[in-house]
Amino acid sequence: MSLDSVRLDLRYAARRLGRAPAFTLAAVATLALGIGANTAMFSVVRAVLLRPLPYPEPDRLLRIRRGSSAPDLRDLAAQTRTCEGFAGYRPQFFDVPGEPLAERLDGALVTGDAFRVLGVHPALGRLLTVEDDRAGAEKVAVVSDSFWRGRMGADPGAASRTFRFVTGTYRVVGVLPPGFELPEAKGDVFAAQWPESGPEAEARGAHTLYGIARLRPGVTLEQAQADVDTIAARLAKLYPVENRDRQYALVPLHAFLVRDVRPALLLLFGAVGFVLVIAAVNVVNLLLARAADRHREMAIRASLGAGRGRILRQLLVESVLLATIGGAAGLVIGGWALGLIVALGKDQVPALETVRLDPWVLAFTASVSLLTGLLFGLAPGLQAAGRSVAPSLKDGVRAIDSPGRDRMRRLLVASEIALSVVLLAGAGLLLRSLNRLQSVDPGFQPERLLTFNLTLPMNPYRDVPRRTLFFETVLDRVRALPGVTAVAATSELPFDPGKVPQNFVIEGEPDIEPGREPEVMSRAVSPGYLHTLGIPLRRGRDLEAMDTANTEPVGLVNEAAVRALFHGTDPVGRRVAWARATPRVWIRVVGVAGDVRGDGLDADDTAALYTPLAQESRVWRTWANVAVRSALPPSTLTDAIKREVAGVDKDVPVTRVRAMEELMEGSFAGRHFTLALLGAFAGVAVLLAGIGIYGVMAYAVSRRTREIGLRMALGARTRDVLRLVLGQAVTVALLGVAVGVAGALALRRIVAGMLFGVGAGDPATFLTVAVLLSLVALVAGYVPARRAARVDPAAALRAE
Repeated sequence: MSLDSVRLDLRYAARRLGRAPAFTLAAVATLALGIGANTAMFSVVRAVLLRPLPYPEPDRLLRIRRGSSAPDLRDLAAQTRTCEGFAGYRPQFFDVPGEPLAERLDGALVTGDAFRVLGVHPALGRLLTVEDDRAGAEKVAVVSDSFWRGRMGADPGAASRTFRFVTGTYRVVGVLPPGFELPEAKGDVFAAQWPESGPEAEARGAHTLYGIARLRPGVTLEQAQADVDTIAARLAKLYPVENRDRQYALVPLHAFLVRDVRPALLLLFGAVGFVLVIAAVNVVNLLLARAADRHREMAIRASLGAGRGRILRQLLVESVLLATIGGAAGLVIGGWALGLIVALGKDQVPALETVRLDPWVLAFTASVSLLTGLLFGLAPGLQAAGRSVAPSLKDGVRAIDSPGRDRMRRLLVASEIALSVVLLAGAGLLLRSLNRLQSVDPGFQPERLLTFNLTLPMNPYRDVPRRTLFFETVLDRVRALPGVTAVAATSELPFDPGKVPQNFVIEGEPDIEPGREPEVMSRAVSPGYLHTLGIPLRRGRDLEAMDTANTEPVGLVNEAAVRALFHGTDPVGRRVAWARATPRVWIRVVGVAGDVRGDGLDADDTAALYTPLAQESRVWRTWANVAVRSALPPSTLTDAIKREVAGVDKDVPVTRVRAMEELMEGSFAGRHFTLALLGAFAGVAVLLAGIGIYGVMAYAVSRRTREIGLRMALGARTRDVLRLVLGQAVTVALLGVAVGVAGALALRRIVAGMLFGVGAGDPATFLTVAVLLSLVALVAGYVPARRAARVDPAAALRAE
């Protein structure tokens, strides 16, 4: 096959497609939808699941599944034989003084070896080392490229400059390369842990760090895990209180980062694959119909000496050209769809903001277009190339399809409907699940509730009474604002990450071996917190203003604690204490609060202990989240609240200002993302299936004009013709629905883990989908049926 012959085939194919603009437009639009959706989702899957992390040899990087402490990481690094190092980090803010309030910058505290373990090299100066992470070390930091350019004027001598934050002055020792980010901790400022938070750096029980490790070359994950398990057992014997039952499960870092989104993205990628198959089936049916209309042309070409291979090649060239045009249009649709996907899921899917139509995506689109063109052109090509010449020339202008070919087209449409049923059933199950989730009572009243965070710098507010006075003053000033009906502070808001579990003991209960005490969520709150959020008080009394640092320590437990820890007995009057506190301080339980689904509407509340903010003595707890209930829209209060906080201390910024309903919505935003995309893909699939039914029925009517004319000439009425054509459409639809329901039931485990309150084989969902697709088939088949019913018998017989 010469290049000239291919060029001739392409020119001929282009002329043929140009002479059939309606066919070409329909096929290109159908393919563009399927290829565009696949292009967009492949871009997401590549960026999130396939693209390696931006560190040297990222496949050797591991993540410790649970939080780690700095002493444990130091011991692991010193004793390991399989890893080149262990390190840790955690998100940390840095406030820059300013007017009217300080500006908060994101960053992280890191152990000294963190950057070496990641394999990062500085763009300027040096990075942090273990020498910077020791007692008495100077406060030093490295900064991001954007910080260096924006706040330090891209000064080449920045590596020796100092920079003042609210918590003190730091010497900048290095600048990170452009685009650098710590996994799970984006930011501009990175400081060593010890100088900033010495007590935490020495506390073996402070499991606050994200632990990472780097495998030695040639070491497997299994070998590293066995090594770490041996060290963990050794540490448990040395430190039975803090390290009893402490395990360090190692996971590849990339797998850990995408663990929550992988199932949804793979589900969506499979869904767009279904959409592409449906689009391709539609085009196959279009090409089969067109090939039947071109039978005389193919017969003449064959009679003039064209072999079957030559005819097949010509038709394949036409289909590949069609797919190429569809692929180019699909790139445009894919780019548009990708923008929507990024906007919809940027807060739920890691690395989504890095998604681009890069060369790999272009190669994927080109490959899909070529493969699709070859596959959907094969059946019509073989059909046309396999026709006998003589019968085709004798038949005249028109030829009557064989029953086998007619059945093939209907089976193809049935397969479209089956795939549509699978997609629509998945979307329906997710929709019902989301509706069930949104109807769950969260245990409080989120309406007209504004929240914001105040985190105090440790140095000025290390004194607990001064810290308490600050929060109380802010609450008083906010309470006095017009429209505010209630205000309260809490260490942990519902639906907000960062919960703090702590071990505690119950007075009068049998002694529990240190390290095995039960855990409760520690929630420090101001008086009126239950009233402000609308949490019911089940028994006893609420925390009140009289509960101060100078009175008996008191607290409330929630109903989950009553069930799990007090075995259903009345806890009011009993005393509990934090197991690790020295000296041990007994807290009297004065009431029971209702449960709050603060970890998500699909999760029951865990055992919790509410204590007065005024009695909070833990030095490290420097933050409070304020909840403001107002008769006014919450957003109208933001500026006034910032002014009141600035009136107390302008160096304390107001951050994370959000309506409580926004927080609650965020808890199932990932479900929204999956449902929105799967629903969109299912909608496209149903549309394409409807078009497919319409196309097959319309073509069948056009080929059976003489038959229908004879039927009507012999006495058939309009409703008989309608019943004939619609009956065929419904038969195809029912076959597709039956196969689709069976397929959806076989695949139901894929979505089972994403559902809440709905079974993966929910009968109502499947019945609704079956009815919907049957109605689509009726509507799609009705127009051709009406056209058939209006055939003039005399005109039809004369035309034949």
